[in-house]
Amino acid sequence: MSYLYICNSTRDRIDKININNFTVEDSIELNYHEKIKPFKLCLYDKTFIISSFENNRIYLLKNDGGIEEFYIGSGCSHMDLIGGQLYIVCEESNTIVCFDVLSKEIVEVISCGISPHSLDFSPDNNSIVIANTLSNDISIIDLKEKEKIKNIKVGNYPVKAVWYENGEKILVCESNMGEETKGELKVISLKYNERNSITIGNIPIDMCCYNNYCYISNLGDGTITIVDITKLEKVDEIEVGGVLKDIIVDEKNIYVEDIYYNQLIQINKISKNKKIIPLDFEPKGMIKI
Repeated sequence: MSYLYICNSTRDRIDKININNFTVEDSIELNYHEKIKPFKLCLYDKTFIISSFENNRIYLLKNDGGIEEFYIGSGCSHMDLIGGQLYIVCEESNTIVCFDVLSKEIVEVISCGISPHSLDFSPDNNSIVIANTLSNDISIIDLKEKEKIKNIKVGNYPVKAVWYENGEKILVCESNMGEETKGELKVISLKYNERNSITIGNIPIDMCCYNNYCYISNLGDGTITIVDITKLEKVDEIEVGGVLKDIIVDEKNIYVEDIYYNQLIQINKISKNKKIIPLDFEPKGMIKI
């Protein structure tokens, strides 16, 4: 059985969502001597790893409820666990920090672009790609040769970059935040040095790929854009409303956070029928396990 886990930084808890009946099955209270203010999550063995943007730390939440904290850097946000090493985006210090989960020590600090906002790993080329929002570029880091960083200029205010086609292509979500134009989805072929793009919604903020389709949540107009990646064609646009953030997709449904009405929305891919779970305050950092 799969679950969604969602951070609630105001209430200092993690909500566990049962996907089968779409209900809040449990709420994990973060009982600590200070507010953790969870931002993002990942799971190592039976331990939750929590990033805190405001506290500049990560927290290890053990199965017995015990919590350990580690200072990482300014503006801890997105994370990816690769083997036993955790790579953490530090947005305010423009770095990626490598933290060894077993030794519980910082192994390396890697410089990237200005205000990094996402991180994705490809096992096919053993590299990570980072979207840097304020320098309008993406950084590619080979984990075997971390000193060799390749920076590629993209459009305005890229919020996410993910690998595609066995690490031969990169999808970039360019939000164009602060401009009057809509955002774009850009496909970069590293093998053939080609670029193609398609216009999507207003201020796209997150995206998730499933099979050959890319699902993009648009913060500015409350829609979800669905793009056929192979044809680079927009196949659907779903009117949702609210202010949309994180998005996750599975075989049957789309799950998206709405931070205006503070709720989680489930949308059936075929019927487009919606189900809603009200949540306290701004939901963030959704993952599926």
